[in-house]
Amino acid sequence: MSGKKKTISTSKAKAKAWQEFSKFIRTRDSIATTGDTDSGVCCTCGKLIPFKQSQAGHFIAGRTNALLFDEDIVHLQCYACNVCNHGEQLEYYYYMKRHYTEDQILEMRKLRYQTVKYTTDELLQIADKYKEKTNELLRVFKLYGLYVEKTQRLLRPPRLLDNHTVFMM
Repeated sequence: MSGKKKTISTSKAKAKAWQEFSKFIRTRDSIATTGDTDSGVCCTCGKLIPFKQSQAGHFIAGRTNALLFDEDIVHLQCYACNVCNHGEQLEYYYYMKRHYTEDQILEMRKLRYQTVKYTTDELLQIADKYKEKTNELLRVFKLYGLYVEKTQRLLRPPRLLDNHTVFMM
């Protein structure tokens, strides 16, 4: 062994950070919408999605770095809404209006024009941060069997209309 530290490229660090951030978002929203970690509700179409098929979709298209890791702008979506329907922007806007004020949404939209350059180390720190946040969320969920956001905003579980569609209260 030469004792050299293995380096990672910025693109691989960004992919790792996104993987951990996406897992956190999908875990958070699964627990908030269904009360378990096996599945979650798409924020735009209301369908129940198995966790492994869920995606973390952005309210504001573009995925510039200022938006990429923003917890308020990213929520659980199904593949059809996120990819095939390009984020289902109108329905996503209605979802955001139910959870945020118009002023908050306008501030979020301003982020679209901001670019952030992350270093490899910063991206690895983001990956570690969201891995830790996911583990803490799962620990609390397993301990108490429920999840209440730090803002004390309690999300009611959705009512199933049929086996696949969920009505968001």
